[in-house]
Amino acid sequence: FNVTDTSKVVALDVSGVSAATTRTLVVPDADGTIALEGAATDVGLYTKPFLLGGM
Repeated sequence: FNVTDTSKVVALDVSGVSAATTRTLVVPDADGTIALEGAATDVGLYTKPFLLGGM
């Protein structure tokens, strides 16, 4: 959600989570960018998920 532009929204698809299951996403106390699995970047091609900031 963007306070100045309410047309900007991020959605999460949790269809892959089993029923009656809770999954927790922990956000580190740092600024950064979410890298997409399999996305090409200026530092290479990532094929597996990884954690930023050594967490």
